[in-house]
Amino acid sequence: MTINCLFFYPPLAFARLGGSDHPLECFYWGEDDNSPRGTGKTTILPGRTLVVGEDGSLSDYLPNEIRFKDDDQFRPVCPFFELHASWTDSHGERHEVAVTEALLDAHGYKLCELVWEVSVANLKPYNMCQDPATRIEASVTVRGDDVTVHELQGVVPGGGADALVPGGRYIPLGSVRLSRPNSAFPELRLRFTPAKGLFYGPTNLKDRWKELELDERFLFLNKDSKWCSWQLSADDARGTPGGQYAQDPNSGLSYGMVDDVCDGIITCRLGEPTQAEGADLRACARIVVGPPDYAPDRRHLVSLADGLKDRVDRADVFDNAYYRNDDLCDEEIHELMRRIYETAALNNVDVFNNRVNVQENPATAQQLGLPYRTMEYVAFPVPDPLLGRPLPLSDLARDNHRRLQVITTFTELIRRNPALLADYVRRPLDANLFFDYRMPPVMRGPSGDPLALTRRQYEFLMRWAALRGGNQPRPAGPGPAP
Repeated sequence: MTINCLFFYPPLAFARLGGSDHPLECFYWGEDDNSPRGTGKTTILPGRTLVVGEDGSLSDYLPNEIRFKDDDQFRPVCPFFELHASWTDSHGERHEVAVTEALLDAHGYKLCELVWEVSVANLKPYNMCQDPATRIEASVTVRGDDVTVHELQGVVPGGGADALVPGGRYIPLGSVRLSRPNSAFPELRLRFTPAKGLFYGPTNLKDRWKELELDERFLFLNKDSKWCSWQLSADDARGTPGGQYAQDPNSGLSYGMVDDVCDGIITCRLGEPTQAEGADLRACARIVVGPPDYAPDRRHLVSLADGLKDRVDRADVFDNAYYRNDDLCDEEIHELMRRIYETAALNNVDVFNNRVNVQENPATAQQLGLPYRTMEYVAFPVPDPLLGRPLPLSDLARDNHRRLQVITTFTELIRRNPALLADYVRRPLDANLFFDYRMPPVMRGPSGDPLALTRRQYEFLMRWAALRGGNQPRPAGPGPAP
């Protein structure tokens, strides 16, 4: 028997910062309450959750409820990475299974021969000022039989007088721990625990930022680092969108602050005794750490999967064969409409509609060198509040999109209004950068521009609608009189 390759499940995972010592439990999406008299709200259901014991062994339980915070501290999301292998038996048949100690023994390996490596970094200061002395990196190497906790200590590689993080100090970027195999959970796993979500600054930060309230323990960064005096030039695209880092509002100089987010690579290697150096078996996965999700129980309009699918398999929606299975296509549209409703239900449309007129669109006009007249590019007229309904636009968006989750209702709507989608759905990378009535309206995308579907989502929606008679260009108006 021969192990052919190692791989991780999942190959990519997101951790979320949190100050609580209790990780967030596992949960799944439930059926939304869309009965005639139902609430229409998103529901979530607890899932079986792994617990790491003091000795590193795993057990599991089913939570009674999902708690996202303990007092004022968010519960962190701490993903597991499970090691898998493909191997060929004596009959030449290929197998893919989770790696266990028994599997290693069967192939002549010991647990200690596995070597896990975790390397993460916070490169925001380096990305801005391109100074190697502002790189913040951390790495640990763990043998396969070591189940102790290993902290990821963020330092500047090589140090030096200009290093952002002074010698002898570090920024905690989280920790990792291998699980101890047992009879209930014999699989080999690594758990990544992110940092607490803290901010760090230079020693003179309180002199520069008078209103700042930050514990002195976190003010140890080098005030002479290039990051502490860096200034963004007006034509530098790295400053888009704004608000990426703390800066003096008058001069635009960076305050030199750093948070404890990071991303990096997790590897596990198993050396073959007969192979040359560098030809060992190796699994690789990516870990990304971000802030707590502002709406963790809602599906968003453009998910991570949508972004990856758009880059890898965008061409499939241009193939007519993709639309042969009506049920699968309708289910994909149904899922999109559910996420549209959930996105509308978490956004205060009234507030952002006002913001569009007084902030977003005027700034865009100024950037483009165009004249701007009040209300010219506003998405929706501002309605008068109704008694008991102070947010009429938000309520209208939720009411409408709740109905459109019913696929027959949505299909009937676009058949009765065949030019509706062409007129009312914003194209990805649309040349018109102003927020207006087009869907999804008054919502910001990742770069601060109006939010749009991915190219794949947009093309699929339009082609699916065309097959149902609901995506036709608006008839041309009468020509000029001779």
